[in-house]
Amino acid sequence: MTTKNMILCGLLVGFWMLAVPAQSEDLKAYYEKQKAEIAPTFTAPELGSEVTVVLLDGQERIGVLKQLTDNGVQLLSDGALVTFRKHELLEGSCPQLFAEDYAHVEAIKRTRAYKQGHSKRVRDNTHTASLSVSSKNKKSSSSETENKEVEEGSWDINTKTRNMVKTLTVSIANRTTHADSYTLKWYFFAQDLDQDSIVIQSRGSEEIELEGKQQVKREIVSKEYTTDTITRNWVACCGKSTSSQKKKGVEERGYLVILKCGDEVLDQQASSKSYLDPDWLKLCR
Repeated sequence: MTTKNMILCGLLVGFWMLAVPAQSEDLKAYYEKQKAEIAPTFTAPELGSEVTVVLLDGQERIGVLKQLTDNGVQLLSDGALVTFRKHELLEGSCPQLFAEDYAHVEAIKRTRAYKQGHSKRVRDNTHTASLSVSSKNKKSSSSETENKEVEEGSWDINTKTRNMVKTLTVSIANRTTHADSYTLKWYFFAQDLDQDSIVIQSRGSEEIELEGKQQVKREIVSKEYTTDTITRNWVACCGKSTSSQKKKGVEERGYLVILKCGDEVLDQQASSKSYLDPDWLKLCR
């Protein structure tokens, strides 16, 4: 295999190791196209001008150009005409003399730039980030009792109120080496005791920009969850008593946090696997 082909093969292997080419042309086709465009722009040295060539053994020869063909060159050097075949010359001497070699070298340069540009585009279009979430709850409670007396008996009504606020500590990490922009979304869930169903108690979002390999933390606080437990005790004048209890308000039922780049979901964390079910995710997105 010639040095020229080895260089081209190296470029092709490097390019094919990338994910999926952004362009429809593969690297070899791009190289051939560039070579065909460059070849007509080649200007050979004029006859009578001084040129320098290097032979395969490293010997340098300087002379006046007398003849130039596709396969060789004739020089007037040290008072004598000498002819060198193309295959006798070191490859680095050929681009100044032959259109094919000039086009090859310039096409290789363009192809390298094309490959590097493609690699950068692939990197820039790669979005990789991760989430980690921890939570803590702050609780409080209070109690109130009301007494009512009527002709038939008396009521004792006790209302116990429980309040809770959930705080999430969310870490967002850019796993790529380039800057990127993300959308962080969060949802807090609650059980509506009046409807006996799970509802979104509060939600929010934030746009976040991170440099490559950078990590940030956010603290996210829910709305307050409030649950009232009402106990009614009835005592009749005859001594008979009854009791009933009812809950109202909302009880905390977990969270869901989603990290996106554009429409692409990069990571999502939830307090329960059920919130990662497609039906839930469809409602939240």
